[in-house]
Amino acid sequence: MSDDERPEGGPDSEPRRGEKDKRPSDDLESPLNVARKWVPWCAALIFAMTIGWTALIAWEEIASGRHEGIRQTAIAIGSGAAPATPLIVIYAIMIVSTLDLLGGFIMVTARYLTNKFLKPMLEKQKAEAERREAEVRAEALAQERRLWTEWNRRRMDAEASGAPFDEPPPAS
Repeated sequence: MSDDERPEGGPDSEPRRGEKDKRPSDDLESPLNVARKWVPWCAALIFAMTIGWTALIAWEEIASGRHEGIRQTAIAIGSGAAPATPLIVIYAIMIVSTLDLLGGFIMVTARYLTNKFLKPMLEKQKAEAERREAEVRAEALAQERRLWTEWNRRRMDAEASGAPFDEPPPAS
């Protein structure tokens, strides 16, 4: 059977050449998704919360003294801790997701504050520094002109009076 004659759909059908291998489940997203960078933290939190909850149940069951023997106590601890597992997973995901959102909020806030306050302040400081540098340059240029003008005046006075003038120019 050629590629053009192959029926679409069905469990044994393969994608045609050039088509992406896409399953309908690829578009679905689980509400239990956690960003990849947070998965280890979520797993550690689930582990810690499970251990903590189980320890609380164990403390209650052992302290109550309602059970004869370790076996019955262990069964009671497992029975008491097991129903909390879905809640522990959901709480861990909620905590990690909240931390992720807070991290994003902090980044957005930092970027906003940087653009709103820091950048204008730095630009103002840069403009002030450039203005001061231009003033210093202008002052230095005026000073140089003054030196040359005074030197030239002395030279012309000496030339007019016929006196020898051996003073070097200001740049020398």
